[in-house]
Amino acid sequence: MRRRARPSNRIILPPAVRMRMNSRCLMLTIFCLCLLMALPPIAAAEPAESAKPAPDPSRLADENTAAQIWNLQADTLTNLGDGSVLEAEGNVFLQRGLEYLKADYARYYPATDWVYLRGSVEVRLGKDIIKSKEAEFDLRSRTGWLTDGDIFMEGPHMYFSGGRIIKHQGDRYTFNQAKITACDGDVPAWSVTADEAAVEIDGYARLHRSAFQIADTPVMFSPFMIVPAKTTRQSGLLMPDYGISNKRGLYYTQPYFQVIDDSRDISLFATMMEKKGVMGNVRYRSQTTAHDKIWFMAGIHSDKNIARLPQDDPTGNNLARTNWNRYWLRGMADGYLGDSLWRYRADLDFVSDQNYLREFGSGPIGFDASRRSTLNMFGRDLREDDQKRLSTGILYRDWERAGLVMSMRYEQDARLGRGNTPSGQDETVQQLPRLDAFLYKGRIIPDLPLEAEMQANTAYMHRQKGTRGGRSELYPRLSLPWDLRYASLLGTVGWRQTFYHTTTASNTDPVKPFEPSGLNRQTASYRSLPDFDLQVYTEAGRTWNLASSTPLKADKESIGESGWTGLRHRVQPQIRYRYTPSVDQSKNPFYLPDDRLTSSNELTYSITNVLTRKTSTVRQIPGKEGEEPTYALHDAYRDVVWWKLQAGYDYEEAGRKKYRDTYSRRPFTDIYSELEVRLLSWLTYSNKTYLSPYDGEVSRYDHNLAFNPWSWLSWSGGYSYRAGRYELQRLKAERYEEIRPESSLRLMHNTVRLAYDAWSLNFEEYRNLRTHDAYDQSVSLIYAAQCYRLIARMVSNDTETSFGFFVELPGLFE
Repeated sequence: MRRRARPSNRIILPPAVRMRMNSRCLMLTIFCLCLLMALPPIAAAEPAESAKPAPDPSRLADENTAAQIWNLQADTLTNLGDGSVLEAEGNVFLQRGLEYLKADYARYYPATDWVYLRGSVEVRLGKDIIKSKEAEFDLRSRTGWLTDGDIFMEGPHMYFSGGRIIKHQGDRYTFNQAKITACDGDVPAWSVTADEAAVEIDGYARLHRSAFQIADTPVMFSPFMIVPAKTTRQSGLLMPDYGISNKRGLYYTQPYFQVIDDSRDISLFATMMEKKGVMGNVRYRSQTTAHDKIWFMAGIHSDKNIARLPQDDPTGNNLARTNWNRYWLRGMADGYLGDSLWRYRADLDFVSDQNYLREFGSGPIGFDASRRSTLNMFGRDLREDDQKRLSTGILYRDWERAGLVMSMRYEQDARLGRGNTPSGQDETVQQLPRLDAFLYKGRIIPDLPLEAEMQANTAYMHRQKGTRGGRSELYPRLSLPWDLRYASLLGTVGWRQTFYHTTTASNTDPVKPFEPSGLNRQTASYRSLPDFDLQVYTEAGRTWNLASSTPLKADKESIGESGWTGLRHRVQPQIRYRYTPSVDQSKNPFYLPDDRLTSSNELTYSITNVLTRKTSTVRQIPGKEGEEPTYALHDAYRDVVWWKLQAGYDYEEAGRKKYRDTYSRRPFTDIYSELEVRLLSWLTYSNKTYLSPYDGEVSRYDHNLAFNPWSWLSWSGGYSYRAGRYELQRLKAERYEEIRPESSLRLMHNTVRLAYDAWSLNFEEYRNLRTHDAYDQSVSLIYAAQCYRLIARMVSNDTETSFGFFVELPGLFE
């Protein structure tokens, strides 16, 4: 049983400006709503971080006003019947605490707190504004009646009007000839009318013999309708998703939202697709505290179509898909284990086939929406749709200088099976289970600048095909930070000791095409690999005072004025030397990338320039009661230019003897430049460039520009280039056989937003300039009025092209 909300004295001011709407032209565009109004649509919100609700300020107002008396003011006051009746005329104002009643005429009975009002009546009893031509109220019980009345609820921004309104005890009203809308103005863009209505504040409006209207024209009739009059999360239908696609045909998704309690909810999604059939999804969310939360979603789909042969693949991946029944399980969870200090983290991502995520990427049940939800709620993301799916379970705890992590990790290669390579050929490594221990960096002896840290892990590496067994590793490191007079030095030496406990020896190598299967069986039992890292860096800078060129006076006339008053330039040179010896690892089992660590003997040198500006703004500081305000300069700092240049010399490349006929030695590494410029708050430019010192050609660059000078225009774009062999210098001598030269790559990304009045146009595109193909595009045209939004959207990618049209009505759909 729902508890009825207590009466409230919370004051809510009416809107200062009422917008007149001319919306008759919207009749045809919103006519599709006739399919959506069968059940009460309720907006869903993210669960609160805490299960404990915040105190209601209106209850405090009740306590403060309960002991107060009503005060009556008017142009003319007449005492009738020895003070038992007060008659007031002209600018009548009856007030108690935060509650008030206004009218042209009033008859007030102080003994019983009964009042009769007539002419321009305006009443504030509780949370909402009541207006009418005539009204009577029992001020003790807050009950009464109104004729030709209007009630405005600011929380959901809803207007309720009727020919006769009865206010019952609490916050409940009944209406005759009722009209409900969220639109301002005398002729609302949309409204719902009813012969009779019952409304409970922070509850529902139940309408009998109702009609949905566009402007003043009815477009749909219903014998009974429920409309929410709430600001809290409530159960009901959510905004549907529908459109047309060349792969799915006509499609429609109807979500239903069910509140379990203040911290938990569940949503059901029913999807109908003309060309593919029926899909169902269920989503569960829980967030009892900021650290204890769960998000889980499961979808199942019986597809009308299959790809029996690779050439039938609708995504162009040349992979078959012989399964009719399709599904996707995904979820995340964070929290504490009981009342202990142990914490857990779990990720679930398991899919039926390699095409599911790409075919169902958009909409409330799609891949993109799931990624946004998990990223917003947990701060971590699902993998890209073309990568292996990853599921993990982690239990961990931190102490002052140590940490312990117990985990299980499962990677799914969705390309296997269902008419493709059998699952028995899967060489993906599953770490079931794994244990990691950490000793965090810290001093060994308090007065000696020598720091120690260590990582240790052990895991069983399982795979369907290939080398299997245990792997344990110990990796201690010692660091010596040393502050010199004009520079700082950091030296680090480490020793990586790896032990292998092989149970099934085979050849599972990352470079399959160059080594015949079955040769070079991986049977090594250990690996010892030292490493050394030395860094020397310093900083020099200078500051310029610009206040004399742009003087600012801290006075009343200069409030809001600002200007650059300081500029600081810092130069940060750094030299770094890294050394890891060359150790034969070809017989080591290959489970993780660090089972094939490459040797290193490289010196890099870089210089970073940072330009920081100081901006001063004149602000007013309010004085204490009875004192005049004062004025002062408020300073803000921002890095307007950040530029790093780096180059290096590879001693190992200089001594390379293999493949010199094919690839000549190039020990000098590419000159690397990274630049970010933000001279203006609305303009940002960044760039990364790799330049060969041998032929002067650029092997790679990335340009990005963000431009938003006005409220009606914003644009961001990027351009990326990769030369065919730009990674050549990063391959080491013993692995040159891995080189697979590719053609150059040129990609461009553009995002544009144009806005004018209530209209906005959003455009996003990713384009391959080599093939002149746009592999991902979306265009959205949005009209946002005061009480509704119309959205037309087109999405095109390498899988499908779809079109959709959406209507959003605040108060009904949100």
